[in-house]
Amino acid sequence: MGQQKPRQICLVFLFSWAVLAIGGCADPQPAGNARSVDEVLKQMLAAYRGATSYEDQGTIQIRYRTRQGEQLDRAAYSVKFQRPNQIRIDAYQVTIACDGDTLQARVSDEPSADLDGQMIVCDAPPAINPDALRFDQVLSSYLEGGVGGEPIQIGLLLDDAPFEELFAESDSRTLMMPAQLGDRQCDRVRIDSPGGSFVFWIDQQQNALRRLEYPMGDVNVTAEFAGATLNQPVGTAAFTLDRSPHARLVQQLVVPPQPLPTNLYGEQAAPFELEPSDGGTVSTEALRGKLAVLVWFNRFDVCQQTLRQVQSVYDSFKSNGNVRFYAVWAEGNNISDTALSELLNRWSVTLSVVRDNQAQGQQVFNIPGAPTIIVLDSDSRLQMFGVGWNPDLEQQLSRILERLGEGEDVATQLVQQHRTEVAAYEQAVTAATIEN
Repeated sequence: MGQQKPRQICLVFLFSWAVLAIGGCADPQPAGNARSVDEVLKQMLAAYRGATSYEDQGTIQIRYRTRQGEQLDRAAYSVKFQRPNQIRIDAYQVTIACDGDTLQARVSDEPSADLDGQMIVCDAPPAINPDALRFDQVLSSYLEGGVGGEPIQIGLLLDDAPFEELFAESDSRTLMMPAQLGDRQCDRVRIDSPGGSFVFWIDQQQNALRRLEYPMGDVNVTAEFAGATLNQPVGTAAFTLDRSPHARLVQQLVVPPQPLPTNLYGEQAAPFELEPSDGGTVSTEALRGKLAVLVWFNRFDVCQQTLRQVQSVYDSFKSNGNVRFYAVWAEGNNISDTALSELLNRWSVTLSVVRDNQAQGQQVFNIPGAPTIIVLDSDSRLQMFGVGWNPDLEQQLSRILERLGEGEDVATQLVQQHRTEVAAYEQAVTAATIEN
């Protein structure tokens, strides 16, 4: 079985693509700058490429607005380096450490228990270069798939000719007015691309990159290179990585299969009752003999998107008397029937609406929140369980209902498929395991 693509954070962006895509027009270069834009960039690149050592305590920051106001997320984005072959990278979920003798790496991923505790251990390369850091496909996917792509410090320090397009004369590059960043006076270079403008904040004294602003539209993404220092010795402890006594030492990382979202697949639902606004109840007994699609929802936009997907499936199946669709209000009686009806009208959703006044979604099905979609077969056995946004929901739900209508037991097949994936994973990770 081939490697699965690891789970990633959203906002995937590769820095090198956008920085090499040149376009747009420039503002006039500010008067009075001591260096031209070419000099600023060339001196920064020369400083990094010629450095014997480098370290920072970098982070990447994402600012965005929600209904609760401005939010700020941070992730590690730090590099420490000493030629020829000592390096430490802490970026997103990845840690790589090479002390000159041994290279170690791991991924922090809570849902998979840090990829089942796997940790790469191998001999150090004689010299660190970009290719030497791309020794593992899974590790590279995590590094390159973060919001800022692979940390720019790696290219600046290790590439023989990093970002060559930066040297080409182009109207896409503008030297902005200098600005203070902490105790450092920085030149600022704007580089326009089809996706927006990058802004580099470059220390006038050390030629070190202190800040990088990414073009992300309504989301503000900034890399902050706190403590960026060139040509100062880096303590050897920085290049070591503690091993857990339970670590599974491997030659390469193997992505575990995603766990099933519930352990209730194929189980008959315990008795439950949901309350429609026109009186009566929707219950396991009333649904017996029918396929039932139940979607727990609230006011959040992701619920609107999910219900519209389900609405599309409903429109295809509404003439089928063997399928029932229900939108289940997950928050009890905190909204009137009129307001609930108006909400669904705005969303262009015509599904029958019921209320989960007794939190039976949690009690019977262990749903973690809204949106959650559940499909029961004609014997009230759980055949589908989906939590959160799923861009493929419409296609998947339609296919599952078709298969159930043809008499297939989708849940049993799904559980068996998962067992097969787990067995294949165990075989692959055993083959990759090395002696402690």
